[in-house]
Amino acid sequence: MSELPKMPAYFSGREEKKKRAKSISQENRIAKNTGGRRQKASGALPGSKGDVRAVELLAECKRTDKKSISITIEYLAKITQEAGFYNKIPCVAIEIDNPPKFVNRDWVLLPAGFVEELLEVYRGRSQP
Repeated sequence: MSELPKMPAYFSGREEKKKRAKSISQENRIAKNTGGRRQKASGALPGSKGDVRAVELLAECKRTDKKSISITIEYLAKITQEAGFYNKIPCVAIEIDNPPKFVNRDWVLLPAGFVEELLEVYRGRSQP
């Protein structure tokens, strides 16, 4: 009697578990780097929006192992509204799994006005 072929990983849920583990790892890393904390259930529970909450910001984490990532206006509106509710700066932390050479693995998307403020502070500190 011949042996049945192995079931593809996507039928067993292994791929989803790997993706979820990578997402949790990213969230934990962002929380550590920002001095924040990871939200339970990645912000799916009432009163705990966003993936990572730090003193200054509310971050949504996105990651990809593909060549592109999509961020919609609706997604930006959602994180902006949630951050506003907590009086925090909206942030999208993006992780690229296995990026090409000379491309950073981690990127951050912030409102332009906040980046301008950061640059002013940075330039003020770097003045002799």
